Formats: sequence, C-alpha cells, structure tokens
Amino acid sequence: MRTKATIVHLAFLLAEAAFLVLFLGSFDASVQGEGILAASACVASLCLLASVAILHVRFVRTSSTIRRQEVIHRQETIRQQEAALRSARVIAAPPAEDGSPAPDAHAAIEAADEAPPLPPAEPDELTTPEAASEAELAPAPEATPQVATPHHRSVLDFAALSDQLAQSSDPVAELKRFVGDVRTREAAAASTPTSPDDARDEGKAGQVTEAPSELERYAARMLEEAGLFSADVELPQITVVRPRASHMVYLRIGDPQIPYLAKLRVIRLEAALNAVRFACSSLDAATATQEDAYRLNQGLARSIVAQAAAIDEPLELEGVTRPDGEWAVRYGISQAVETLQLPYRLTTRFRTNVASGNVAIEFDLTPADAFPSSCFDDELGIVATTGDLRQRAAADYALRLALLLAASAFRCSERVRHVWVAAVHENATRRTCYLSVDFDRWRLSQLDLSDVGDLTETYRAFAPVLRYEDGWLRPVRQSFHLGEERFCPSERFMPVSLSSRRLAPAVADSLGTDHVSGLSIEEADNRTLVANAIMLRLAPPDCEDATQKNVRTVMELAGDDPDLTVRNAAERVISGLIDGTLDESPLAVGEEFVRGDALSR
Repeated sequence: MRTKATIVHLAFLLAEAAFLVLFLGSFDASVQGEGILAASACVASLCLLASVAILHVRFVRTSSTIRRQEVIHRQETIRQQEAALRSARVIAAPPAEDGSPAPDAHAAIEAADEAPPLPPAEPDELTTPEAASEAELAPAPEATPQVATPHHRSVLDFAALSDQLAQSSDPVAELKRFVGDVRTREAAAASTPTSPDDARDEGKAGQVTEAPSELERYAARMLEEAGLFSADVELPQITVVRPRASHMVYLRIGDPQIPYLAKLRVIRLEAALNAVRFACSSLDAATATQEDAYRLNQGLARSIVAQAAAIDEPLELEGVTRPDGEWAVRYGISQAVETLQLPYRLTTRFRTNVASGNVAIEFDLTPADAFPSSCFDDELGIVATTGDLRQRAAADYALRLALLLAASAFRCSERVRHVWVAAVHENATRRTCYLSVDFDRWRLSQLDLSDVGDLTETYRAFAPVLRYEDGWLRPVRQSFHLGEERFCPSERFMPVSLSSRRLAPAVADSLGTDHVSGLSIEEADNRTLVANAIMLRLAPPDCEDATQKNVRTVMELAGDDPDLTVRNAAERVISGLIDGTLDESPLAVGEEFVRGDALSR
C-alpha cells in the first residue's frame, strides 16, 4: 500500500515538473512576441499545473489520513497483545508459605517465558517524537510472578437501565450519570498497581474495581457522539416511553415547540439508545465487543426490509370483522408502523381509499446528521464518519424504508393495488420532498424483500420521481398529495343527512333504513351549507345598494333549492333585509337562515 502511494506521489511530481517546463517555455515564447498561440499555451499549461498541484495536495492529505488510522489501529493491536502477555504472566494462585509460586503458576510462567517476543511497532512518519521516547523508556515486561489486581468486568443490563430512565423525571441527567460512571470505572481499571506489594495490599483491602464491559463502553460512546454533553442547544423536557407493540425506546418531547437543532438532538439520543438495545438483545453482553455492536447495527440499518413478510400473506388483525374494509386497512397500517423494528424513529401520515385500491403514505426523512459519527470498517476498525458517508447512509435508509412501508400496506388487503410513498423533510424554514414513487402490487411482489440488492435497479421498475446521484438523494417535486380525491374522497366529509349512499342489505336491515341519510338527526345540515355560501358572497353594509345585492344573492343561491326548508329560510331572510329588521352582517344573516324558523326559536 505504501509502495503504491509512493509511485503515485512520484507520478504527480513528474507531471508537475513537465507542466512547469511547458509553462516556462511558453511564457518565454510569449515574452519574445510569438503571438496568441504562445500566450494560449502559457495559460493552458499554468491551469494544468495548478490542477495537478491541487490533486497532489488532496492525495497527500488522504494518504496521511489513511496512514494515521493504520498507525492508530496497529498501536491498539500491540497494546492488546501486550495486555494478553501480561495476563499470561500473572499468577492467579496465592504463593505458598515458603514464598515459592504454586505448581500451576510455574507452568504459566514457563509458558509466558517461552512465548515469542512481540513485534515492534513499524516506524512511520506520523509517529511523534514524544510517543517514540515513551516507547524507548518503557520497561520491558518482566517474567517474575505478580499478584493480579482484582478487576471484575460488569455486564450492561439494558432492561434495568431503560426502566430507570422511564421512571426518572430527568432522563437526560440519568444518562449523564451512566456515562460518567462508565468513564470513571474505565479510568480506574486502566490504572494498574505499580508493584506486587501494592497489588497484594490492594487485594487484602478488598477493593474491587468493576471494569466496564465493551457494551457499556459502546453505549457511552454512542451517547457522547449523539451530543449528550453538548451545550450548543438546550434539550427540551423529555420522558422515556417503551411502546408495548415494538418495545423500542421512544423519547417523548413535552414542549409544544422546540428548535430544530433540539429535535435533531433528541432523535440522535433516541437512536443511540435503540442501538444499545439492539446490541444487548442480540449479542452476549459478557463477551461482545464494540466492533460486534457496530457490525450488528450497521447490518440492521441495511436489512430493515427483511422484516417484511410476503405481501400476499394476509395480516391477522384482532377484532376485525371485515378484513378488506376501510377501517381494517387503516388499522393494519397503523399496527405495522407501531411494530416495525427500526433504528430511527418513524413518523408517518397516510390516507386510504380501499374502494379505489389506493393508499398514500408520507414519512419524515431521517436527516443525515442523525446518523452516527463513527462506524466500523473491516480494514481500518472504528473510524469517524464524514458528512458524505452520513448522507449516503441516510439515502440508503430512506429508500429501504419506503419499500418496507409499501410492503406493509399491501399486506393489509388484497384490494390495495397501489401504494404511493413520499419521503419528506421539514426543518425550521421549508419542506422538501426527496422521494415520490407509486408502488404497484404486481411489481413489488416480484422482489425478494429478504435481500434487496441494487437499490437503483430495484426502483427503476417503478418509474419513481427520484434523483439518486452519487449515493445522495436530491430534492424532487412530489407527484401526489394526501388530500387528493383518489386518496381522500370529498364525500367522506359530507354531512350524513346529505349523503346519497345506500347501505348494504344486512346493515340496512339492522338499522331500519336503506340510505345513510336516514341515520341523520340534524335537519339543518342543508341550510348550513347554503348559508355558508351566502355569507361568503354578501356585500358589505357600507356598499352602495348593499340590500339589493344581498337580496339577489340569496335568491340565486336558495330560491330554487329542492329543499322546502331552504326556500322558506330564503324568504324569511329576504323579508328581514327588505324590512330592515335583519342586520346585514354575514353572521346575522347566516344565523337567521339556519335557525330563524319558529320551531328553532
């Protein structure tokens, strides 16, 4: 790897030298009056030289960053090997009365003495002189027996921690105490006794240090990276909730309005707690490492669609008598949203129209800043994430989440033929759509949801409104809205008394009427609709010929209505306007029109 970097470095130097020679030659020719061609060559060579120099500088910076990460990983490996060797030399059994080690301890010492020496750290230009001096002055590990310091490694009990947070009136303070305790025990466990006598005295005193487990250190790191101790924004009042359907950790915000940065901080803290929950529920808390936790949660984020069952497999709902009805589909989607196991909170809005086979879902895009500030790489280990990596992770997660929501909606009923899904993001200033797609049932049924591969190829079959460029999602124009007629028919908001829908025979027999309007007990609904139209068109009282214009408006809107009560109300209002006994303000006219009859009075 280093040889390849050296070759690339030399190639850049040769290119810079060549362009420099070309620039000097063309510049000399231009000075001597060779003409426009020489001047153009001079400018072109200078631009090429600057471009190569910029690329060279970027390459050097990237190579330095990679070498620095390799050095850190190598030094960490060496420290682990040294720790393993020292633990092999330690004698767990107490010395005999004559001061000689126990027989089993002799075998441990001989095994430690016969172990090959550790390889020295490979020199690198990134190693500081201070680090080199400390390495040279550090004493070599001795083969003489020592008494082990009684360190005990604790185990993270996430269930107890979550219960404590749920019962606390200040969960943020509880989390800070938890992280502080982990870091304190980590520092105490790192300080080893300076001599065997000190270690023996410490053991006699009965002082036991519980070193934090790897999962505890992982939890502390996730919470710190989520901004638990940041002071750039004040966190709102929150409470910890564990929904019964998903058993996830949910941070409920008590304040009605909070800054966007505070909301983002809550989302990050919630995601950190759920990452720890996944690690504790899926890994052995006593033996799992931080790397295992990173691998697990990164794999979960890339495989959320796998939890979706086949879309033709019916969804079992308790207490639902009509599985393909409007209520059953709404209930099924709500239950699916509540039970999904996701690393980040899910906020959705949806409309259903089972009669037309359409479902529309909008979900809030998880912002890139909510994703972890570190990740695990198989070659480099645990490294910091860049803004580009977080943007790619957010885009990948949103595309997979859209597939999961569509599959969940299709399972609710075979009558659902199309599921429209949009990913939107709202901050303090604007609302932006990043994905708008119409999933049809047949094409989605052809996908293997247990292993979604290339997302670009997967989405191409649905002709989405999507700009997926270099792993990023770019803003697009949303192709549908929840309030459209195909998702939310206007007849749903019509008063019962004005509905023309017929009831099913079984329902009609039970209710004693074959029309929905027969269920109404409010006979003024029609007058209310006409009164609203009249009030919007009334002329102001100070307008010239206001009374004449208002009488004409009432006659146009209500004079020929088939409802007798509406025609009577129109006559009553017109008489009052002409006689001057009725105030011409919209509220007075509307009240008279709806409830001015003798029975209402």
